[in-house]
Amino acid sequence: MRKITRITAVLVPLSAALLVGATGCSDAASELGCEGELKASVTALKASANTMASVAASLRAEITTACKNIATAGGQTADAPAAPSDDDMKRVCASAEAAMKAKLSAAGSITIKISPAVCRVNAEAQVSCEGSCKADVSCTEPDISVRCEPGQLSVSCSGMCSGTATCEANASVKAAKCQGTCSAQCTGTCSGTCTGTCSGTCSVMNTDGSCNGTCSGTCTGQCSASCNGTCTGKCELDANAMITCDAEARCEGMCSGTATAPRCEGEIAPPTCKGNADCQASCDANAKLEAECKPPSVEYSFTGMVDAAFVTALEANLPVFAKVAGKAEVIGNTAIDIANQFSAVVSGSATCAASASAEIQAALEASVSIKASVDVSASASTSAKGGT
Repeated sequence: MRKITRITAVLVPLSAALLVGATGCSDAASELGCEGELKASVTALKASANTMASVAASLRAEITTACKNIATAGGQTADAPAAPSDDDMKRVCASAEAAMKAKLSAAGSITIKISPAVCRVNAEAQVSCEGSCKADVSCTEPDISVRCEPGQLSVSCSGMCSGTATCEANASVKAAKCQGTCSAQCTGTCSGTCTGTCSGTCSVMNTDGSCNGTCSGTCTGQCSASCNGTCTGKCELDANAMITCDAEARCEGMCSGTATAPRCEGEIAPPTCKGNADCQASCDANAKLEAECKPPSVEYSFTGMVDAAFVTALEANLPVFAKVAGKAEVIGNTAIDIANQFSAVVSGSATCAASASAEIQAALEASVSIKASVDVSASASTSAKGGT
């Protein structure tokens, strides 16, 4: 994640320049320098900087809690405050890694099945933000469904979700009905290898009694091919399948009934209304920072002996690390973009930009913290696979 760390080189001199520019400036002078499009840019950039700080704090808290749970389950000491610092996070996660190293040393061959983390850019927030950037107030942006790439639009569907569509459940929604490829746990008929529990006859059994082959009955677990039953993650429907998604599960593709609450699962097309470019770019950055990420499911299998309670703790908390990796992937160059945009504002009016020095400093600290969170997550994930 070197892309994220580059913001440090940009923001350090930028913060210093703003702090110097702020010396001796009155609030009135700052306000006079922040009118029109420039004011809209600074307002949007401040929002992005504050969002970055919030994201950094959230990542630290999630990772620290996950590491604390793993460390405690492994018999390690792991105390941390409710609002942990980067140092708290690193210390607690070091204890978690020590626990994993000790507990997994007797595990033998380790197999981990992880369904992918799904992250969605907050397109709705982006469109709302862009309204403050418009130069032509009479121009109305098209609906999200128009600005979303084909196949990326999802809806709440009261009828049948069909064709090459997907039906997706999440942590707060019960398993979606599925007739296709399931990205997480399948409960039903599996046309491929069933890794989990088979209520009928399994062609290949693991030493612990679980299935790892073709199941002639109902499979409850990972399915390597098509699942016909329920799926706890995203189900990519077979070409001719027609499924009614369970309540609140999203249909991405073709809905033959009433489709409501449209949202874009990817990035939306740039705005068509003429507006402040810096302001619009900040809205895009903020939407990426506010991306919603659904943690994946994790399932372990071992050839050796491992503490069952510790495995349960791993399966419950490791999804956080994959979620952080997914979030970091979406954020990408956003931190650098925010710094560069602030730099452009400085060249336009140092007096105006000086009023945002606190937010810039917060963005600097947040970028360092995000990098630390990504590094800690990657290290813990390696230890979870039996690595050192």
